[in-house]
Amino acid sequence: MTEKTELSWRTGRRNTTLQDRVVDYVKDVKISGLRFDLRKESRMVDKFERMGMTDFYNEIIGIDDGLTDSQFVSTLIHELLEVLKRNYRIGVESHEDVMRLETAMYALFIDNPKLVEVINEHVQTRNREEDPISNIIEATKISNSKEEPEKGKEEPKEDSISLDG
Repeated sequence: MTEKTELSWRTGRRNTTLQDRVVDYVKDVKISGLRFDLRKESRMVDKFERMGMTDFYNEIIGIDDGLTDSQFVSTLIHELLEVLKRNYRIGVESHEDVMRLETAMYALFIDNPKLVEVINEHVQTRNREEDPISNIIEATKISNSKEEPEKGKEEPKEDSISLDG
C-alpha cells in the first residue's frame, strides 16, 4: 500500500493523507497531564497567515488542512514545542527560537529513521510493560495455568453439583 491509501488501524477505513491519519487515529496528545485535541483547520494560512495554532485555553492544536505532509509534520512539531515551552517553562525566548528547534527536530527525525524506529520500539515495549490491564491479564493467565500432573498421579477431581433439579 502506498502512503496515500494506508488503512487506518483504528477504523479500518482508508485515509487519504497523513493529516487524516494523525487527526483520526491519534486524535489528541498528552502533554504534562493535559490532552490537546489535534484538529485540521481549513484555510488557516489564508485567515491567520499561520500554518498552525495552539489554543491553550481549550487545549486544541489546529493545523491547516492544505499543507503537504512535510509541512504538516513540521508544523505539528512546532505546535508541540510551543506547548512544551509554556507548560514546562522552558527558556526559549522567541518564536524564531521555537522555529529553529522545530527545524532541528524535524531534520533529526528525517535524517535518523533507525533512531526513530528504535525509540518507537522502546515506547511500544514500555507501554506493554506498564499497561495495568495487560499486567492483570498476564498475572491471571499465570495463576490459572496448571502444571501437568506427574505421570501416574492424577489430580483430585472436584465435586460437582448438578443444577438440573
